[in-house]
Parts: sequence; structure tokens; C-alpha cells
Amino acid sequence: MLKGSSKRRYTAGVCATGVSVAIAVLVVAIFFVSLARAATIGERVLGYIVLQVQQSGEAWYVEPVKGERWYLGRPADAFRIMRELALGITNRDLAKIPRAGTNDQGDSRLMNRLSGRILLQVEDNGEAWYIYPPTKKRYYLGRPADAFRIMRELGLGITTGDLEQVARAARSP
Repeated sequence: MLKGSSKRRYTAGVCATGVSVAIAVLVVAIFFVSLARAATIGERVLGYIVLQVQQSGEAWYVEPVKGERWYLGRPADAFRIMRELALGITNRDLAKIPRAGTNDQGDSRLMNRLSGRILLQVEDNGEAWYIYPPTKKRYYLGRPADAFRIMRELGLGITTGDLEQVARAARSP
């Protein structure tokens, strides 16, 4: 039987040990909850142009609304697909999204909403633009060769295994 100060030290030690165990359990629980909430590969590449590093750098576009991947193939194919998937935008709204290479701020709500989208400027000559997700700035796609160059410059490398976790669009070539 413990007496006086020995009893208090024992009780304090048990309490400290209990608190340590509770904290450890809490940390482990938080870790597993955060793992469960981690985005899937498909969610992490929404709106990106990805380059299949194990297949000669074949390019794919992961459409940000449906999350489907589209094979971009040759420059002319990529240009056609980008125009087909494009969302129309007015000159006024497009002006709110800064061009790449500028320090302009733009309209953050609009930029976030259109991140990863390909836009078609409907009031002019139908110019195509890509909103690059990390910067939310727009890149002019111009001619097929320009669009292909932008794809290669901004493309994010992806393994074949990770790419296969992203659904292929039914109409993708």
C-alpha cells in the first residue's frame, strides 16, 4: 500500500501516462482521417495537362468538370479537342483573368471557378485560352503548334498506373 507522497507521485505518473496515451491516440486518429480525405489522383490532376512519362510523354487533358481524360495526340488533334471542350467567354470576363507572365491580380473568384478550363473567346475570332491551375493565369493557345507547345511546357508528368486511375472520356481518340 502506498502512503502520502508516494501515493501522489504514483497517481501523477498514472495521470501523465494516461494523458500521453490519449494524445498519441488522437495524433494517430488525425493522421488516418487526413489520409482518408487525401485527394485521389484524378482529383489532384483535374484541369491539368498530363504527360504520360512511361509512354514517350503522350499528352492528356483532364477535363475539370467530369474528371475525364482526353488524349491529345498530334498538334492538330490536341487543338481540335481543346476547341471541342472549350467554354465560351466574353471579352469582358476574359479581361478579368490575367495573362501569363504579368503581375496583374485579376478576379480571384472567376479565376478559381475557371481554373483548368479551356476558354473560347466568343466575341472575337474564337481564340482559345487555357487557365493553368497553379497560377490561375491564362495562356493563349493560338495555332495548333502553339497549343502543343503550351501543352508540353505546362504538362505535369504522370505514371501510366496513376493515369489509368483517371477515367478515359468515351469520345477520346
